[in-house]
Amino acid sequence: MKFKQRLIGAIGVLVVLGLIGQMSVAYADADYDKAKANAPQGLPLSNYFKFGDFAGNSAKVVDTGRSDGTQMVQLTDAKAEVGTIWTGDDYALDLNKNATASMWMYFGNYPVDAGDGMAFVIQNDTRGVNAVSRASDGTVGNGQTLGVWGVDDNPKGTAAQIASRGIQNSWALEFDTYLNSNNFDLRTGVAKQHIASNYPGYAGSYGSGGDFFYLNHNGLMKDSSDPNYLLSSRDNTWKHLTLKWDAAASTITYAFNDKNPATGDAKTATGTQTVTIDRSKIDPNGTGKARWGFTGSTGELWENNLVIFEQLPGIVNSSASATIINTRTDKQIATGDAIDAGTPLRADYQLDYTSGSKSWTGISAKINLPNNFAANYAKVTYANGKTTLLDTSQLSDQALTAAIDDLNTTNNVATVSVYGSATNSSTSSAVSVPAATSHFNGSNALTMASTPAYTINPRNSWQLGLYFGAVGTGTTTTSMTTTADGVDLTGYFTFAQDNTPNSGASINGSAVDLYLSINGKALSSVKVSSGTSRQFSYHVAAADLASGENRVTLTAGYTASTGTIYSTPITATVTAGALGFQSVSDTLNFDETLTGSTETIAPVSQPDVSVSDTRGGQNSWTVKAALTGMSTNFPGTLIYQSGDGSSVSLNNQAATIDTGKAASSATDVSDDWSQTWTGASSKGLFLKVPGSSTSGNYNGQINWELDDTPS
Repeated sequence: MKFKQRLIGAIGVLVVLGLIGQMSVAYADADYDKAKANAPQGLPLSNYFKFGDFAGNSAKVVDTGRSDGTQMVQLTDAKAEVGTIWTGDDYALDLNKNATASMWMYFGNYPVDAGDGMAFVIQNDTRGVNAVSRASDGTVGNGQTLGVWGVDDNPKGTAAQIASRGIQNSWALEFDTYLNSNNFDLRTGVAKQHIASNYPGYAGSYGSGGDFFYLNHNGLMKDSSDPNYLLSSRDNTWKHLTLKWDAAASTITYAFNDKNPATGDAKTATGTQTVTIDRSKIDPNGTGKARWGFTGSTGELWENNLVIFEQLPGIVNSSASATIINTRTDKQIATGDAIDAGTPLRADYQLDYTSGSKSWTGISAKINLPNNFAANYAKVTYANGKTTLLDTSQLSDQALTAAIDDLNTTNNVATVSVYGSATNSSTSSAVSVPAATSHFNGSNALTMASTPAYTINPRNSWQLGLYFGAVGTGTTTTSMTTTADGVDLTGYFTFAQDNTPNSGASINGSAVDLYLSINGKALSSVKVSSGTSRQFSYHVAAADLASGENRVTLTAGYTASTGTIYSTPITATVTAGALGFQSVSDTLNFDETLTGSTETIAPVSQPDVSVSDTRGGQNSWTVKAALTGMSTNFPGTLIYQSGDGSSVSLNNQAATIDTGKAASSATDVSDDWSQTWTGASSKGLFLKVPGSSTSGNYNGQINWELDDTPS
């Protein structure tokens, strides 16, 4: 960062600088165009940000031209500029919650004479969005201040005076493209372009060098081997920054250049630093909140300072993780592990919404499965219990896309699970599976996750084949509907060498294990019946199935002297019986002449309520009802009486009416309800009214609820 005021010299020098400036403008325009053309995917910026309200603020929001609506902030693009942009009051950072900020940054491709850089800033300056560095005469400070540090315009001044000219109650992470070796960057050991942090409004951030002041650089990051290109780019590429706020530890960890700009995939960061934040310096009033944003500046030298956001802390704090599970052992595969060909696998991609002022919306998942992962089926499971099956027939080049429901504090987790197996066609060579990165892009947050890299051992020359149906006409998929007791899965297996049938192989049914999972949940393995027929029958109990469609997967395993051989999984879609109301009356009327005494009134006719539960097994259910929407002056109480003298109120509360179990025919809940009130033995819905009741028409709503009750 270069300080303009200290470099004004003779007229001849100014003329030369003017000529250089004209040449630079043409070059910088080309640089800007290339940066825009290479812009990675980011967020549309909506109304999250406000510009600092001071004369000459050079910050602006620019459309990148990408079809996904990505926008970028341009802080500077000429000499002697200062640009600031801040989150509005509604999108402040909650200092009491963990948060992640993720963004792409561009510093131009002019490394030797670039200036000056930009800063990520967290602040509680009383000026709010108008906070900016100002000199002692009130003018906005550019050059080495980056728009955030105090202005060193009085060599006889004090550190406290300099600090008073910076943004108050703030912490800044600077991205400095110019080495001020005779001023702010003296005694820091920096190597030209560098990253560092401190508190701009705190006197202890500045040290005296006699007739000037230098800046104390905390969490310094530099690249001594290539000092000109830590920030600037040779080929107009963007650099990625991830910041993580740990609320409990009061630390910020920043990783720079940790993503590939061409693919968005994770890569080894150029550097990572963790610094402890003194909250009293950024939030002296203990509000627990802080505004954040970017400042940038230029002096006699300049550059395009650009930012594209992926995740905005305080708006949506989210993350994603990817794991591969060996479903036979239920163990997670780690980087560097080796597994056998045919091993059944589950790839889990978990999306977490941790906090924010907005829901994470418009999420599109692009799952990039690892190589040699043969997908069988996939589903999405949410924290609220919802499960959605995905169509794996749409899988193309190991990529599967899915729309994910909005995530928020009430439904904060979504897990995409893809079930399949490891494949290796070679009987002599292992295959290396590199990490695969998947992307989860929403309208207000983008994130990603990568699977581990592992190895698949060569397949055994003996091959197991597993099929449904009759020998010779079998299939690897089937569909069926359960009975009350469940369903029988039947079929056969083959055993061959190099895919050549070999009826003389020394194997019989008793040596083969069948492994079964239902909707991703593994059940106990069983051995197929003894003999040479190589047929199997596996009974799936109704109690193990959910209502509606179930995905049942079978795999065969044979343990030989060379290890266990597994078949390719086969899949059955099993439709289980459903639970629901078969009938519920639309209306319930009470029509009675009041007597002036407390009385209990029967309805004109009891409602018709019946339940159908064809799920079979030991599944059970509970019916509840509640009266809602009545006016506050309604004098009566709607009750359910069970026929044994006991009763319960339904006014604004759900009360249990009946329970039952799965059955081949519907259960008529209201079959024995009394049509008249005869006293304690009456059963059904009745209205109790006090003697002071006033005649009139009263309307409300009965909400009937049918719950699946664990047996």
